[in-house]
Amino acid sequence: MLSPFLGGWYYGGLLRGVSRVVTHDGGDLIAVQTLDAGTDQVEVTAPATMAGRIAWRAADGFVVVINAVPDGYVAALRRTGKPVVAVSRSYPGAGLVRPDNRTGVRAAIGHLIRHGHTRIAFAGYFGAADVCERHAAYVEAMHAHGLDIDPELRFDVPDNQATGGRDAARQLLAAGVPSTAIVLGTDANALGLMDALRAAGLRTPRDQAVIGFDDRQAASYTAPRLTSVEQPMESVGAAAAEMLLRRLAGGPAPARVEVPTRLVVRESCGCTPGSRVLDGPPLPEEVLAAVSAPPAPGSLRGLVGMLAEPGRPRELLEAAHRVHARASGDPSALLLELMEAQGRAQFEEQEHLQRVISTQYEVSLDLLRSHHKDPRALGWLGRTGVVAGALGIWREHGETVEIAGVFAPADPAASAQVGRVVPIDEFPPEPLRRLADAHPDRTVFVVPVKVGDGDWGVLAVVDSIDDRVATGREPLSQWAALLTVALEHEELVARLRAREDELERAALYDHLTGLPNRTHFLERLREAMDRRDCHGVLFFDLDGFKRVNDVHGHDIGDELLVRVAERLRGELRDHDVAARFGGDEFLVLLDGVEHPSLMVQVAKRMQQAVSRPYRLDGVDDEVVIGTTVGVCIGAEHYTDAQQLLRDADAAMLTGKARGKGQVVSFTLSMHTRFKDRQRLEKELRDAFHARRYRVFYQPIVDLRTRRTVAFEALLRWLHPQRGLLDAQEWIQLAEDSGTLDAICVRTISEVTTQVEDWRAAGDPAGDVALRYNVGASQFFHKNLIEDVEACLTYHHVEPDRFAIEVTENVLMLDPEAAVTVLDGIHAIGAEVHLDDFGSGYSSLELLPRLPIDALKIDRSFVSRMTLDPKADDMVDSIVRLGRNLGLGLIAEGVQTEEQRAMLLDLGCHLGQGYLFSPAVPADRAGTVMSF
Repeated sequence: MLSPFLGGWYYGGLLRGVSRVVTHDGGDLIAVQTLDAGTDQVEVTAPATMAGRIAWRAADGFVVVINAVPDGYVAALRRTGKPVVAVSRSYPGAGLVRPDNRTGVRAAIGHLIRHGHTRIAFAGYFGAADVCERHAAYVEAMHAHGLDIDPELRFDVPDNQATGGRDAARQLLAAGVPSTAIVLGTDANALGLMDALRAAGLRTPRDQAVIGFDDRQAASYTAPRLTSVEQPMESVGAAAAEMLLRRLAGGPAPARVEVPTRLVVRESCGCTPGSRVLDGPPLPEEVLAAVSAPPAPGSLRGLVGMLAEPGRPRELLEAAHRVHARASGDPSALLLELMEAQGRAQFEEQEHLQRVISTQYEVSLDLLRSHHKDPRALGWLGRTGVVAGALGIWREHGETVEIAGVFAPADPAASAQVGRVVPIDEFPPEPLRRLADAHPDRTVFVVPVKVGDGDWGVLAVVDSIDDRVATGREPLSQWAALLTVALEHEELVARLRAREDELERAALYDHLTGLPNRTHFLERLREAMDRRDCHGVLFFDLDGFKRVNDVHGHDIGDELLVRVAERLRGELRDHDVAARFGGDEFLVLLDGVEHPSLMVQVAKRMQQAVSRPYRLDGVDDEVVIGTTVGVCIGAEHYTDAQQLLRDADAAMLTGKARGKGQVVSFTLSMHTRFKDRQRLEKELRDAFHARRYRVFYQPIVDLRTRRTVAFEALLRWLHPQRGLLDAQEWIQLAEDSGTLDAICVRTISEVTTQVEDWRAAGDPAGDVALRYNVGASQFFHKNLIEDVEACLTYHHVEPDRFAIEVTENVLMLDPEAAVTVLDGIHAIGAEVHLDDFGSGYSSLELLPRLPIDALKIDRSFVSRMTLDPKADDMVDSIVRLGRNLGLGLIAEGVQTEEQRAMLLDLGCHLGQGYLFSPAVPADRAGTVMSF
């Protein structure tokens, strides 16, 4: 049975009727709540959204209560081939059972008319289909009695609850009370209206006769008591079960059944006890007849009728039969017996309420203490009266659940179900259903463990039906809601603890490599210093890592760092520590070394391990990097771990200055060099921000005509104390410190701006080509081509008049990536010249495949021409190679006329050098156009 709720007079009544018939037939009932746990009493005007096909495999047929599930869900039920019976809502192919809303309403209208009313109003929540039917019956009945329908006598209210009734009273009063009687869509509406009218000074039924619909128990306790149309929900549920059983048996079964409703008359319509208009059941007469008593006076009959009203006629009749069994015909004795029965019933109600409240309190406390006991284990169900229970936690949402807990005191073997992952159509598990079979007065209930977005799974229990609580207040639903909150809280606490662990780990470990960070490393280093064992620090700086980042991107760079960390770990002893200092720098603490001299050996071994080629995901070729290592051996004069770290860093920087790939031990003389380097790095950064860099231009000359055909832009640093510094003195430091990329971008912008300025001023320097040299990090930078193109376009410099110069060593760092960059430069129309050719380590086999435009013969060969035959031969070979490859040729460092003449004889027609002019400021470029 699928129902929005599993309790209350409406849904609980249906459930009780279904259970009674199914149990009598020897069957089992699984009742599934489709609304979230803890859902408050709401107007269920739209189908609930329920995840999963709960119990589909175990069920032989389905009873679907109105708005329990969407139409598609019912259609899927029908496709299983199993019979489906719906309550109060029709679906294709499903049987339909519903209360007859019209009969009771017609009886109510006729009853009011017999009281003499003609101005009869109707109020209800028209968002509910059954209220619409009741209104339609109201219209039919009014017409049948020849009365017109006055639109002013229809009052639409916002809900089926007492609030809707109070709204109807407000509208009625605002309209001047145009009616003498009113029929309402529900008892709750009617009770709310009566309260509001009473507060306004109107009396029922004198000023307004009232009839409700549902005949809820509260109707018997109002003043005056509410006349209402009885809606026999237990009978509706029983009829639905009977139709389903007939369909399962294959016998004839009607497609539609309407269960009659009837008018239960009390005083709110205008009737009084004993009046002729009273249409209620002759219960007092039945009671008196049961004891063979003579007709009682009216007062006694009224008292007996009042005692019968609270809703327990069965207990009262049993009491009457006990009086009869004692052969007593005294009506007073009957009255006493009935009063005792009523007292017992009220006591039982109070006891029931007290048990419910106590149970809820105890369960709530247990689930609030979920940090002490896992709520999944369902031990808290021991506080309740349930026979058994099982909790399924979603694994594949809507498809499978893991049995996370089982409560079955009568069957300890059922606990073996814990940990099983079962399809949702097999939930509740078979042991739970078996326990329900052993208790025919109990039913298997299933509720979602879901509140809002917190959807954990489903809870099943074997328990008795309770239709005495208000709809939406069922204990089981509240338990599931509390369980949801407990699980949410547990998860939140777990997340917070995990976050605390993450924060604690983040404070001590590097998030990328998992190695200890600088803080943790210093702690371990201090511990080693306190033990005074032989120890030392190795400071690793990766050579070429920036190039990998620039060429392949940061993801590949990160993967490389992780792999380096793995190799360092692999070289450690148990008590040594490797850490990431930051960026591409790593630290190693060697502790308990037998002799200080061994530390350099360990450093070299680790350097070799780090420098082996790497195979990285997404990179076709092997990636090769080097590392420079600074070694600092602990000694007594070190009182602070930071000092050891500082000196290891100084040793590493010394190694970098010597040419990278070094293992260097710290010496005291390095302090001065280290401080000088730190000072110089700061001056470099200050110079960049203060724009103390200057661009000079050296002419490239046609050796035949002695006319300038291009300028090479050369960068100089205007040092505040040392004057103009050539790039060779500081360019490597700028690259190591990370400032060179920004300098490069600014310089390209400046030289293209200068061309534009020359042209605007009519300076002949603006008519020649421009060359600019870039280092490795700039050449492989992902934005190089984009930056060059943007500057050329913005300053209106023709791309074919601009060339990038790069050394052969840079190209050999990553030939495949270099070809991509070279192609990109050509794509924007610029040229590429191979600078300092002959001084590097390029591959003659690779050279023809590199898309370059010219070779610049290194000055080390040109400057020795005419003095060294080997230099002459080398230049001749380079010229021949260039001409065979169809490349332009430019000689660097031309200093004498003899060299110029020899270069022309060999076939090299362009050159630059002091023979013609050193690099000059921009404002003098126009003066060095010919020589």
